[in-house]
Amino acid sequence: MQTNIETLQQIELQIINSLQYASESLTELSQENPNETKIQGSNYQYLRTINEIQEDLTSVISNTNPQILKPDKNILKNSYQNYQTFFLSAIKTSLINQKISQLISKIQSKEELQKSLENQMENEIQIEKSKEKKSKEKEKKKSKDKKRKKQK
Repeated sequence: MQTNIETLQQIELQIINSLQYASESLTELSQENPNETKIQGSNYQYLRTINEIQEDLTSVISNTNPQILKPDKNILKNSYQNYQTFFLSAIKTSLINQKISQLISKIQSKEELQKSLENQMENEIQIEKSKEKKSKEKEKKKSKDKKRKKQK
């Protein structure tokens, strides 16, 4: 029969393994480009990881004598809730960063569109000025031609 300490060490090992996997996933996500579709999959992966931690804890508890764990069950629940809070905050942070990146992209594309429209308007103004200049030159030429004809 396992002692209380051995049981807790076994639980701790399973928690550490689950958290290590979750931590690697978190690191991977933070290095990805927020515009890629992989992020949604990674967020799902975190939710799965949290559920896996819960399953690990449940399986260890169910495979041991419940009386051995009775005094420490509350500690386990609190630990699990702390881990869950950590991962949920990591997911929220990731989603917030993703939204910020999307907003920055939208702002940048709007700025580019604005610049493009300004350039287009500037080009149209230049074309209009050029047309006016040509028409004035034509008028001058016509008036010169008329003067020449009158002089002849």
